[in-house]
Amino acid sequence: ISVVALLSVLVYIGIRIIISSTASDKSKYKQMLMDWIVAICLLFVMQYIMAFSNYVIGKITGIVCSMTHTNGYYMLIEDEDGKVEEALTEMNYDVSSLKSDGYIVWHTEDLLGFSRMQSQMAKKINTSYAGYALIYIILVLFTCYFIFTYLKRVLYMAFLTLIAPLVAMTYPIDKINDGKAQAFNMWIKEYIFNLLIQPMHLLLYTILVSSAFELASKNMVYSLVALGFMMPAEKLLRKFFGFEKAQTPGLLAGPAGAALM
Repeated sequence: ISVVALLSVLVYIGIRIIISSTASDKSKYKQMLMDWIVAICLLFVMQYIMAFSNYVIGKITGIVCSMTHTNGYYMLIEDEDGKVEEALTEMNYDVSSLKSDGYIVWHTEDLLGFSRMQSQMAKKINTSYAGYALIYIILVLFTCYFIFTYLKRVLYMAFLTLIAPLVAMTYPIDKINDGKAQAFNMWIKEYIFNLLIQPMHLLLYTILVSSAFELASKNMVYSLVALGFMMPAEKLLRKFFGFEKAQTPGLLAGPAGAALM
């Protein structure tokens, strides 16, 4: 469809060049012809732009993941009455491999499991129990929200991919008015910015949330504040690097922010 439309534009440009009487008009339509050549090149190059962008962002995300990879989280569980050992035995765990100096060493792969076990194994209701329980609730809210956000992101990226040929088709038409290709400029910014949202989120989550758990046992208030700082930090980074130009998908400033508050 885009190729046929561009051929129609080429016929129109050719007719206008032929019937133009003044040198200025001929120069204008010759420039349109150059813009048409750029558009036809874009039409067949944009898929490589998208593929290269996805490849680079994938590599960046992989680097961040390798830098922030951990072996999980370990906690010591006191089992004075033997109930924990009994429960683990019923669930077919090898309790002998988990015991160490009268404690049961419990390993969790992620922060959700760590905060849940810390609150669950608390002997009494205290500030530590309440803090870990709140952190767990906040992480659940983050998880639910980001699932929704990234489902929207998948659909949005798919839509941008589908309309890429049509954006290339509008390139010479946009250039006629003011010499700028607004549609293409907006498309490339939206595509790149929404790709970069993923590694940006990963960095924020790793720096703020992981550091919150390192200080959780010392200062629970700081931990909760660090979790809540993800919203203003993300907004600040979007402003620094021009992410506010990417309108969709919406991030933590919407309903998730209200839910967290």
